[in-house]
Amino acid sequence: MTDFFTRGDNIGNLNNAMLYVRHNEHTNRIKVVTVVQHQSEVKDRFKQDIEGTFGPELVEKLSKQWKIPKNFMFIGSPGDHFLYGLAELGGVRLII
Repeated sequence: MTDFFTRGDNIGNLNNAMLYVRHNEHTNRIKVVTVVQHQSEVKDRFKQDIEGTFGPELVEKLSKQWKIPKNFMFIGSPGDHFLYGLAELGGVRLII
Protein backbone atom coordinates (compact mmCIF):
# COMPACT_ATOMS: atom_id res chain seq x y z
CA MET A 1 0.00 0.00 0.00
CA THR A 2 1.20 3.49 -0.88
CA ASP A 3 -0.19 6.91 0.10
CA PHE A 4 -0.27 10.01 -2.08
CA PHE A 5 -1.03 13.32 -0.37
CA THR A 6 -2.67 15.86 -2.68
CA ARG A 7 -4.03 19.38 -2.33
CA GLY A 8 -6.88 18.74 -4.70
CA ASP A 9 -8.48 16.60 -7.34
CA ASN A 10 -6.63 17.76 -10.46
CA ILE A 11 -7.00 14.71 -12.68
CA GLY A 12 -3.66 15.31 -14.42
CA ASN A 13 -1.75 15.39 -11.13
CA LEU A 14 -3.56 12.31 -9.84
CA ASN A 15 -2.87 10.46 -13.10
CA ASN A 16 0.83 11.34 -12.94
CA ALA A 17 1.01 10.07 -9.37
CA MET A 18 -0.71 6.82 -10.31
CA LEU A 19 1.60 6.30 -13.27
CA TYR A 20 4.67 7.00 -11.16
CA VAL A 21 3.62 4.46 -8.52
CA ARG A 22 2.65 1.90 -11.14
CA HIS A 23 6.02 2.11 -12.87
CA ASN A 24 8.33 2.63 -9.89
CA GLU A 25 6.89 1.00 -6.79
CA HIS A 26 6.27 -2.58 -5.74
CA THR A 27 2.59 -2.19 -4.95
CA ASN A 28 -0.72 -2.35 -6.74
CA ARG A 29 -2.63 -0.28 -4.16
CA ILE A 30 -2.56 3.47 -3.55
CA LYS A 31 -4.52 5.55 -1.09
CA VAL A 32 -5.13 9.17 -2.16
CA VAL A 33 -5.29 11.57 0.79
CA THR A 34 -6.46 15.16 0.72
CA VAL A 35 -6.37 17.29 3.86
CA VAL A 36 -8.77 20.19 4.32
CA GLN A 37 -9.42 22.73 7.02
CA HIS A 38 -13.21 22.46 6.69
CA GLN A 39 -15.41 19.64 5.44
CA SER A 40 -17.21 22.08 3.12
CA GLU A 41 -14.01 22.18 1.02
CA VAL A 42 -14.35 18.51 0.07
CA LYS A 43 -15.79 17.89 -3.35
CA ASP A 44 -18.55 15.30 -3.67
CA ARG A 45 -16.31 13.00 -5.72
CA PHE A 46 -14.14 12.15 -2.72
CA LYS A 47 -15.53 9.29 -0.62
CA GLN A 48 -13.43 10.05 2.45
CA ASP A 49 -11.67 13.10 3.75
CA ILE A 50 -9.56 14.18 6.65
CA GLU A 51 -10.12 17.47 8.38
CA GLY A 52 -7.06 18.96 9.92
CA THR A 53 -3.69 20.40 9.10
CA PHE A 54 -1.20 18.65 6.90
CA GLY A 55 2.18 18.28 8.55
CA PRO A 56 4.59 15.87 10.24
CA GLU A 57 2.09 14.93 12.97
CA LEU A 58 -0.57 13.86 10.46
CA VAL A 59 1.95 11.90 8.40
CA GLU A 60 3.09 10.07 11.54
CA LYS A 61 -0.50 9.38 12.65
CA LEU A 62 -1.57 7.97 9.25
CA SER A 63 1.62 5.95 8.90
CA LYS A 64 0.85 4.19 12.17
CA GLN A 65 -2.92 3.96 11.66
CA TRP A 66 -2.68 2.53 8.16
CA LYS A 67 0.55 0.58 8.76
CA ILE A 68 2.26 2.24 5.79
CA PRO A 69 5.92 3.24 6.13
CA LYS A 70 6.47 6.94 5.53
CA ASN A 71 8.87 6.17 2.67
CA PHE A 72 5.87 4.56 0.89
CA MET A 73 4.00 7.88 1.13
CA PHE A 74 4.21 10.55 -1.55
CA ILE A 75 3.42 14.24 -1.82
CA GLY A 76 2.90 16.39 -4.88
CA SER A 77 4.87 19.61 -5.29
CA PRO A 78 4.14 21.48 -2.05
CA GLY A 79 4.29 25.04 -3.40
CA ASP A 80 5.93 28.20 -2.11
CA HIS A 81 3.96 28.56 1.13
CA PHE A 82 4.49 25.05 2.50
CA LEU A 83 5.43 25.29 6.18
CA TYR A 84 7.67 22.21 6.34
CA GLY A 85 10.73 20.85 4.62
CA LEU A 86 10.43 17.36 3.15
CA ALA A 87 12.89 16.07 5.76
CA GLU A 88 10.45 17.08 8.49
CA LEU A 89 7.86 14.70 7.00
CA GLY A 90 9.97 11.71 7.95
CA GLY A 91 10.74 10.16 4.59
CA VAL A 92 7.69 11.10 2.50
CA ARG A 93 8.81 11.23 -1.13
CA LEU A 94 8.11 13.96 -3.67
CA ILE A 95 6.41 13.29 -7.02
CA ILE A 96 6.84 16.16 -9.46
